[in-house]
Amino acid sequence: MTAFRTLLLTATLAVAQAKVTVPTPRQVDYMDMGFTQFMHFSVTTFGKVATGKDVEHDCVNGKCLPASAFNPSNLSTDQWVRTARNMGAGEICLTAHHEGGFCLWPTKYQNYSVEHSGLWTKRGQKVDIVQEFVQSCRKYNVKPCFYLGPNANGYQTQVVKATSKAFVESQVRRRASSPCAFVLALADLCSTFLN
Repeated sequence: MTAFRTLLLTATLAVAQAKVTVPTPRQVDYMDMGFTQFMHFSVTTFGKVATGKDVEHDCVNGKCLPASAFNPSNLSTDQWVRTARNMGAGEICLTAHHEGGFCLWPTKYQNYSVEHSGLWTKRGQKVDIVQEFVQSCRKYNVKPCFYLGPNANGYQTQVVKATSKAFVESQVRRRASSPCAFVLALADLCSTFLN
């Protein structure tokens, strides 16, 4: 019993002398942020309207939903962000580009984007949902986040016949000036969400 008491006393002293780990200010900010809402919005959202049947993927085996199928009515990124903030989200991760290849920003690198959509035609002006989303996030003090899926780019690899690497090289670049070591930024949008 004496050996056990000695062991218990030694363990108690070791725990008492151990340093308490304190989170960094950045870690505290992250913990205080609330949860992150993941939001998927793409041409696939309108697949059933365009085809008359449920559509799981927007571009499979070279058959892609037409960009013109992307034609939301009453699009309001303010409404998205306000609703997310009201339910406790501190960050929203928007799928700016998913596996099928449809881009929520106008891009000079491919024609499968909002630039060739029904929404563009309806508004009669440039449509950049990513930019509108970032502006709404700033307005409601919610952090914007982006999901990009260049590794499974159906349009780029099946229609344009370019590699995923070509997509990454044309759309995404590493920002050496960024405070983070590996921040991916869309070549067309660096001024939009990194300034």
